[in-house]
Amino acid sequence: MESRVYAEDPRQGFVPFPGAVRAYREPRLRPDPDIPSNLRELHFDHAGVRVDSGIDEGGKVQLYYDPMVSKLICYGLDRETTRQKMLQALDSYVIHGVKNNLEFLRALMSEPAFIEGKTTTAFIPQTWKNGFHGAPKEKAAQRRAEALAVWMYARSAGDTGPISLRSGDVEVEAEMEAGNVIFLDGEQRQVVHIDKVQETICGGGVVTLVEAVVNQKLESFQV
Repeated sequence: MESRVYAEDPRQGFVPFPGAVRAYREPRLRPDPDIPSNLRELHFDHAGVRVDSGIDEGGKVQLYYDPMVSKLICYGLDRETTRQKMLQALDSYVIHGVKNNLEFLRALMSEPAFIEGKTTTAFIPQTWKNGFHGAPKEKAAQRRAEALAVWMYARSAGDTGPISLRSGDVEVEAEMEAGNVIFLDGEQRQVVHIDKVQETICGGGVVTLVEAVVNQKLESFQV
C-alpha cells in the first residue's frame, strides 16, 4: 500500500505549499515478525515500511517543482494489516515548516468505503463534496494531548511500558513507540512528539513549558 506525501494544503484545494522544512522525521515502527526477509533487499525496514523521499530536514520545497515529499510504502500479510500499519506510519511521520497532506491521507484511510475496499475514481469528491476541512476533532483531544505531553516529559528517562492515566474526566491509554507517545483508543491514535522543553522561573517557582508536535500540529503546554 502506498501513500504519496505532498507539501500541499488539502484544506485549500490541495494547492502546493513551498517553503523550508524545519523538522523532518520519517516513520519508525516496531519490527514485524511476519515480514519476509527478502523485503530488506527492496529497502523495506524490519517493520515492512519503506520511504522513498527526496527531502531532508532543513531542505526546501521549491515553488517550480513537484511538491512531493515522499512515497510511503507499507507491506503486510493482508490489506487490513497493511492499512493499520500505514495509519501508524502516517501518525509517526513528522513534517514541520510546510503544510502537508498527512492528515488527509489518514482521514482517507479511515473512511468506511476505503476500509471496505469500495472506492472508485469518484471516491474523494463524493466523500468530501465541499472540500476537505480536516478530520473531526474530539472534544477531549486537547486534554488527552496535554496528558500525553506531560507524561512523555516526566518519563523521558526511557521507560517504554504502557501507562494508564486520567486527565479531567478522560482516561488515557498510551505507550511509547520510537520516541513518540501513542495515545490508544480503539482505532483512534494520537501521536505526541516532544519538540522542546524549556524551564523558566516564575514567581519564585519553576514553570516547565513543553512544546509538542501533536498529530503534525505544534502545541504548547505548561507542566
